[in-house]
Amino acid sequence: MGETRKTTLHTLETAILGKSALLIIDTQNDFVEGGSLAVQGGKSIVPTINKLLSLPGFALRIATKDFHPPDHISFARTHGKEEFADIEIHPPEDLAPDEHDRDTLGPLKQTLWPVHCVQGTPGESLAPGLNVDALDAVVHKGTHKGVESYSAFIDPWGLCPTGLDGILKEGRVDKKSRASGDGSEVEKTQADEGEERVPVKDVFIVGLASDFCVKFTAMDAVREGYEYRTWVITDATKAIKPDEIDKHWEEMKSKGIVLVTVDEVVQKLG
Repeated sequence: MGETRKTTLHTLETAILGKSALLIIDTQNDFVEGGSLAVQGGKSIVPTINKLLSLPGFALRIATKDFHPPDHISFARTHGKEEFADIEIHPPEDLAPDEHDRDTLGPLKQTLWPVHCVQGTPGESLAPGLNVDALDAVVHKGTHKGVESYSAFIDPWGLCPTGLDGILKEGRVDKKSRASGDGSEVEKTQADEGEERVPVKDVFIVGLASDFCVKFTAMDAVREGYEYRTWVITDATKAIKPDEIDKHWEEMKSKGIVLVTVDEVVQKLG
């Protein structure tokens, strides 16, 4: 245990002050207690996330939100099927009009969820108590009715980039609204016009849920084309299936994602 901690702290030394971003994934009303797809213990991480938001070492602090239309493809109600059943979905024709392209992209397995995070409803709002004033931007995902996106970067078909990668690579958020690839917009932005743009090199990921959207965001962050040095702050996340989380941690570590704790991050970036 001591050896693992030493290795993690040494790895954290590569994180660069002023070139690190904090990504707060889907910490929304519908994903915390009382929501339609509540993650057990979801509310309990809000104070922890606020502590991280207060650290001076982050250049950017960005929240993400599921922001679904009422007939989203991930909803069991949309298909008239049981919640948590699995179906096969295909690329929507309006985004992939060429049949050959749709065949190349291929079908995906989709778990059908309860209706959640519908645009314009209380369920899509960020969780009570989260320090939204500290955020530089809120990025929407899952806004197209035919596309599911667990990752905060892009959907598995690559049809609907959210705009998050552009913000990180620019190292700041423009005051003007930034459009994402699927037509959604970054919800909240703030920037100093005279501020130097410094591309982000390191991303620290927290939020909900560690076995779905946190995991897929982290996995995208390290893959070719993005290639951020990526940390998941484990005690600032909660899982839908906590009894199975160890296998997800191992999968993340196998991709080069480093697991750290809040205390370790505070020691480095505080």
